[in-house]
Formats: sequence, C-alpha cells, structure tokens
Amino acid sequence: MAKPDAVPKLTRRQAENSRAAIKTTNIITRMQQFVMAEPDENGDLYYTYENGKKRPVSPMTREQLQAGNTLLSKALPDLKSVEHTKPEPELTYAEIKERIQTLVKANPTLAAELFEITTGKIEH
Repeated sequence: MAKPDAVPKLTRRQAENSRAAIKTTNIITRMQQFVMAEPDENGDLYYTYENGKKRPVSPMTREQLQAGNTLLSKALPDLKSVEHTKPEPELTYAEIKERIQTLVKANPTLAAELFEITTGKIEH
C-alpha cells in the first residue's frame, strides 16, 4: 500500500509533456539571456537578473539560434496562426427580446419550455 504522502506516479504521456515543457522553457530562457545580455568592459556577455545579480552568458552561434527557433516553432503556436476575434457586442434588451420572439415564432413550444425552465412551473 502507498504511503499517504507519496507522490503519485506520472503516466508516460504526463512525463513526456512535462519534459517537453521543461525543454521549451530551457530554450526560451537560454535565448532570452543571450539576446538580453550586455558585454562588460572585457567584452564578455553577462545577463542581469531583476534582483541585480549578473550571470555570464555563452555566445550563441547562428546555427544554435536557428535550431532554437525551429524547436520553439514546433512546441509553441506561432502568433501569426492564432486567430484574433472581436467579442460580440453586448445586446440591448430590445435586441434580446426580438431574438427570443423570432425563436418562439419558429418553435412555438419554446415559450412553454422557457417558462418551465425559469419558473420551475409547468403551464397548462
């Protein structure tokens, strides 16, 4: 029997998804640190964290940057492919009433069903 405080075992799919997320995060972090790094007086690259701590950053070759971009494009959706839609404008009371009337005319039993749903009473 498992201990009460034992961590549940991940399924194979969960483990693969977790590894992929970690790898993606590592690629993003590495690329961000390289892009945001600043050279010191000796020309060495350093990334400065929000708390002011500096960390040396190894330069990346063009091939490493291209490979990182390729891997990220496989793991993350491209912003160009994300559909941007406007939310529908809020309807006025008159517009809602008109739509309901149109629906009830098309389906005469709808009014009785709506009455029953909203009041819990059955109209005879």
